[in-house]
Amino acid sequence: MMQAMREMLSAQQPAALRELMQAHRPVQMARMGHPKNVREDMKAESQKERPDPDTVHEIHGRMTEIHFEMMAKRARMRNAMYDLLTEEQREQLRDEVSADPDAAEDHEAHHGEQ
Repeated sequence: MMQAMREMLSAQQPAALRELMQAHRPVQMARMGHPKNVREDMKAESQKERPDPDTVHEIHGRMTEIHFEMMAKRARMRNAMYDLLTEEQREQLRDEVSADPDAAEDHEAHHGEQ
């Protein structure tokens, strides 16, 4: 979808898209290391001879919270990018995405790999 969106931008829109992405990048980079740290915490606790169930539960809760926060941030970013488009471009994007039968499969494959 991102590639389709980029291809339909007017001459002025790429600069606005770049600004959005640059504003989002520091937040994204700061969050990238955090899930890895929590996964390492879970791995360390799980490898103990007697993992503490309450600790495992707490770490899993942090992992879930991070995942939901990242999903919400992606949705906000996508919405902001979508807001840059004209109504005609939005309609064209909807048509292109709905015509791509692999889009749903790619999403399902992404979740199947977790």
